[in-house]
Amino acid sequence: MSDSADWYVRNMRVSEPDFEISDDQRRCLNTLAAITAPSGLYNLQTPCSVTKAISLWPGGGVSVLVGASLATHDFDQLTNLVLAAHQNYVRVQIGPWSAHLDEERRHAVVDERNGYASEGWVPLDDDDECPDLWDVGSPEVGAGIMEIVLHARTAQADSSWGRHPGLDDLIKRAEHRQVSSPSLLWGKVLPHL
Repeated sequence: MSDSADWYVRNMRVSEPDFEISDDQRRCLNTLAAITAPSGLYNLQTPCSVTKAISLWPGGGVSVLVGASLATHDFDQLTNLVLAAHQNYVRVQIGPWSAHLDEERRHAVVDERNGYASEGWVPLDDDDECPDLWDVGSPEVGAGIMEIVLHARTAQADSSWGRHPGLDDLIKRAEHRQVSSPSLLWGKVLPHL
């Protein structure tokens, strides 16, 4: 059976024929694919090619650069990612990308951006006739780029570090929140919301 992680491995084997990923990295990549479901990882909106935007970490972690927003409900990529994380016992963290700590992907983002400039996609400045190209040392390289970090966990572990709650735990938490959260008073005061 083919999955999103298989797509990634096939594409990486074009340049690295012996390329492999761990089972934990496979679980992380398949969890990440919830953002683009049902199509697959190739539709992630990344600031460079998807295969270059993904970084595999030792110990089974995965990181990906994303250049798009994530939302709940109407554009429900964030909701899908949270549900998949609980279904697959994968911890997900979303934050700004630290480009200065990530030389390989920093170069990939700059190359992609400068490629757009050479194709005429980047507008010219008023004071010159050619587009401003990015430099890998420029602080704006990482502006507007988020990093999603995923770590495979288990339902049962000796410490909270290795454990991740499943879907049943998420349902219980949602039910508890519905009963006890003061933020839900708005629905009682303003029922049309």
